Amino acid sequence: MTTDRATQIHACRHPKDEEFFRANRLPCGSTSPNGVPLNIISIKPSTIWFGERTRKTSVVVKMGSSSYRACFSFHSSYLEVKDFLSYISPVNIYPNVIPLGKTLEDVTELLKPFCRKHSGREEIVYKPLGALKRTRKRLRR
Repeated sequence: MTTDRATQIHACRHPKDEEFFRANRLPCGSTSPNGVPLNIISIKPSTIWFGERTRKTSVVVKMGSSSYRACFSFHSSYLEVKDFLSYISPVNIYPNVIPLGKTLEDVTELLKPFCRKHSGREEIVYKPLGALKRTRKRLRR
């Protein structure tokens, strides 16, 4: 993830999602550098919020007109990263963690096939990411 507002998907901090959208006061701005208003959605990565749910739920939950919660893992597996990148089909990928014994170039080459320009897919087709399943633990008496 990057904080570079020139990228289509980036991270920025703000205390209350909906309040900032209504007032157009996002820290990174609400218009593009050429003045065109942006269609902005807020995706709040959440771990604990999803852990507190008692029923099966989607991995992405709409919270307001333009805000969502997405199930988030601090230590994503390669399969999770691969699934996510396949879903969003980014233009470029910039690794932020390099596994021991690997180089930045190794990881970049490993992830490059998930970029739009390397995948051979011009049109993006979105599909559901999946659902979270809750299991009930029985208390022993």
